[in-house]
Amino acid sequence: MAWLYKRALDDAIGLTTMLTMVLLDDEVYKTQKKALIDYVNTLPPQSTAHDIQMAVHTALCNLAAQWVKQGVPIGASGYLLKVKQPATQQPGKP
Repeated sequence: MAWLYKRALDDAIGLTTMLTMVLLDDEVYKTQKKALIDYVNTLPPQSTAHDIQMAVHTALCNLAAQWVKQGVPIGASGYLLKVKQPATQQPGKP
């Protein structure tokens, strides 16, 4: 049962991370949008809207869990820190 809790927690953290990065980085947005469109286009033509939604849900949860294992949430924290800091205090800016 503990594995199910860990998986749900990884999904939640991963999905929050994904949303943060998509909202704050135009390149991540473009890349993930293209990947989603490409994925949906690989689904069988007879798929219903529900079938597509469930397939997308599963794919996004799997990607989110993969991102957590790779440590991507730490990178998302950097995006949030950039938003919080005034432009003059951002690393690399005079």
